Amino acid sequence: SMDDFHAHVSYCMHESVPVKGHLLRLHEPRWFGPLLCAVGDRQRQAILGAGSHWFWHDSHTWREATPDLHDPAPGYRPLPRLSLDRLETTTPYRLAAEARGYRDHYEAVLPQNETPTAWILARLQEAHGAGFRQSCYLERWLRLAIRQGAGFHRRPPYSMFLEDESKTPGYRLSAMEGAMENEHATV
Repeated sequence: SMDDFHAHVSYCMHESVPVKGHLLRLHEPRWFGPLLCAVGDRQRQAILGAGSHWFWHDSHTWREATPDLHDPAPGYRPLPRLSLDRLETTTPYRLAAEARGYRDHYEAVLPQNETPTAWILARLQEAHGAGFRQSCYLERWLRLAIRQGAGFHRRPPYSMFLEDESKTPGYRLSAMEGAMENEHATV
């Protein structure tokens, strides 16, 4: 039954966590690590102080964080209020984390004369700057860059699709992928 299945999955999840406690489900766990990097020490400790161990999956690997045990003011602290500007500062950290994760998957097919993580990060920054901000779009852009080379988006026909702001980012990216497929199609 669904109740038995739910109980079994809950048991497996809680038993796989090395420390007994509760799980907090974030809407977008990939942002948790970058958020911890972007906030100041006090805000980071206030966030981490709400639990004894934090575990999250960033789409590539499991991550872990613990609060500072030498914190001079332990005890209850309200969670910090984060402004939109502060959340925007997480973007470079998120892109760097994605680049590090993609390196393991794509390193064998990347240019040999550059550092893999730096090359991937530069491509992800290009994609983000062009309006492709979702993780699925970032990886699709990266695959295009691997196949077509860095700066592919500045050359026709890709530049034509990229400049068409009347279309959604997903549509423009699909059109660029289609152009690549047309290049390699047999007649």
